[in-house]
Amino acid sequence: IRAIQKAERKTLPASLEEWSQPLPREQWAQPSEALERLSAEVRRRQAQQPNRPITAIFAEVYGEKEWLTA
Repeated sequence: IRAIQKAERKTLPASLEEWSQPLPREQWAQPSEALERLSAEVRRRQAQQPNRPITAIFAEVYGEKEWLTA
């Protein structure tokens, strides 16, 4: 227990502190065009059927694969 308490008081090394900082917004991953089309179609169908589970809508749209080639 003493070793754990002692370790908790230590600060992180500067290199680890720097590494753990969030990435700048311009380095964030961007969604693909296919994912954007899939999401748009899911939102459109959800607006038409708001009581339907989103997972069912997503599975239906994803299963059609039309959004990949659009």
